[in-house]
Amino acid sequence: MNIRNLSIVLCFWAFSPAFAQFDKLKEKVKKELPSNERATPTKETNARGVPNVTDKDKQRNESFDAHYKQKDDAKAKSGELDRKTKLNSPEFDRKAYEERIYATFEPDFSTANFPPAIAWFDLLDNERFRFDITKGEIRLMSLHVSFLPTKTKDGKNINYRPSLSTSKGYENMRPPIRADIVDAATGELKGQQFFKVEDYIPPFKKMILVEEYGGDFFPFWVNIKEGSYEVRFFLGKTPFYTFPFQVEKKTNPDSYAPVKDLYFLKGPWEDWARIQFDERSGEVLPSVYLTERNLDIKSASNWDDTVPMKGLVKITRNGSLVATYGQTINSGDFTPSNGKWTRCQFMTFKAGSNDRETFKKADMKDGNYVMEVNIKNPKNGKTVVAKYGFTVKGGEIQSHPKADRNQNKDSLTVLEQGKEFYYIKKM
Repeated sequence: MNIRNLSIVLCFWAFSPAFAQFDKLKEKVKKELPSNERATPTKETNARGVPNVTDKDKQRNESFDAHYKQKDDAKAKSGELDRKTKLNSPEFDRKAYEERIYATFEPDFSTANFPPAIAWFDLLDNERFRFDITKGEIRLMSLHVSFLPTKTKDGKNINYRPSLSTSKGYENMRPPIRADIVDAATGELKGQQFFKVEDYIPPFKKMILVEEYGGDFFPFWVNIKEGSYEVRFFLGKTPFYTFPFQVEKKTNPDSYAPVKDLYFLKGPWEDWARIQFDERSGEVLPSVYLTERNLDIKSASNWDDTVPMKGLVKITRNGSLVATYGQTINSGDFTPSNGKWTRCQFMTFKAGSNDRETFKKADMKDGNYVMEVNIKNPKNGKTVVAKYGFTVKGGEIQSHPKADRNQNKDSLTVLEQGKEFYYIKKM
């Protein structure tokens, strides 16, 4: 035996007692460990590799299910809201919940100059009032609201940005404002969206869609199909504003179409235009709401391609032409999107200036005005004509009766246009 082999033998002889002692220690520790900390033996599995369930396991699972169902039923009955009772779950009792959290919440609407209203410049905006034509899904994003009351009837300040959770868990989840989307004919609730509120330029505040908790408690989308609907806004249990709209279904006859049924919005977008003035130059800047209803889309996620259109706009005062946009039907540019109501704004020029001299607020002398908008779709060659009427008095555009709070006493339907915009209705 050489020296190298002799060294290996001596090392093994020296350490073999230590290995033996380690095995004994391991067995001793295993015996002294509590049963719940010992290694769990592997269950036998079936052909798919799934552990076999014994009758005892089944009984235990059924007992657990019955126990938690009883707890969930009790929570639904009391209106309690926590991780096991979501706002969109069938076990959740909306009425009981609202009665519980808003039992002492009564806003004092007299603490604002007027009843609150949602701004139309948001409701008619496709980035604020989002709609997916392939799914029929609505999502209301940031909306501006005017004249929110500041106090409750018992004199407390209203917290429009409450904490949505507490140290005790999900007990303080009560955003002050919500929107119910309902079937206008039957009153059936289709879904809800909830808002917290941030300060903005008075008398407006900004309503922010609640997106905490991944949509489990506060849904991101509301699904609807064809029909007539209303968005009903609530402050606590009190309704304060209503916005009506319709959804029209169109079916693509092409068997290879990526989406067979598409849903298109209809409503105030079709009947109203808007006028504003450039802050610095005073230029008159009208807008019209346009859309395209094209069934030939690229995919379920790519359906809102822009559709270039041509147009001609003529503005008359007491029957005389005073301003234009474009010289012919093919000279003005408009770019709506498929499936979206796009606000298309354009400049106006003094009649006879060949689009060289802009039409300004100072040029709007008193009188009765008509804005005639001619839109041509180059794809099909069709031209659509719409006329909008308004009146200027004392150098100011007179608000439409629907937007004038002195004339429209129905706070649920008042057209909130703010101070910068003037909405004019189709004739």
